[in-house]
Amino acid sequence: MTDLNLFRNMLTYGEGYTTEQMALFESALNEITELRAKVLAFGGFSPADTANLITECGKASQQLVHFERSPNYTSETVASMRVVLRHSKSRSMLEQEVMLTYQHGSWFARVTVSDFPECDSPEAALGKLSDWLMRLGLASQVGSELRETMGALWRRD
Repeated sequence: MTDLNLFRNMLTYGEGYTTEQMALFESALNEITELRAKVLAFGGFSPADTANLITECGKASQQLVHFERSPNYTSETVASMRVVLRHSKSRSMLEQEVMLTYQHGSWFARVTVSDFPECDSPEAALGKLSDWLMRLGLASQVGSELRETMGALWRRD
């Protein structure tokens, strides 16, 4: 993460820069400072934590393990897909099943958190849940292979 104090010192002395360049640097410093404050307010993460989140997001995969639907497509068609989402980060593997259900013309997703670890405090439990939900969010980004599979199975014919 960039040390903004060095940037502030450069602005203080301003040697060798035009007035326009100094104005640009000062504007950039203000924008960076404001954005960092918004990140802290939005997610409660420090700048270092946010950088780690982005750079250490791990690897994700999805696997369609079950598909079922009523024989003919009508307004009463019911369908379901069971997808296993996986996210690995460092030496940690999160695997979660998601049920996608089609009823009354719309798709719904249902997740039941399974095998949640024991925690020492309410804060630790919420912290672990936050980590799992972020990782689940990353893993649920539909990849091209899953998109093709789902598209081939779910046709209105």
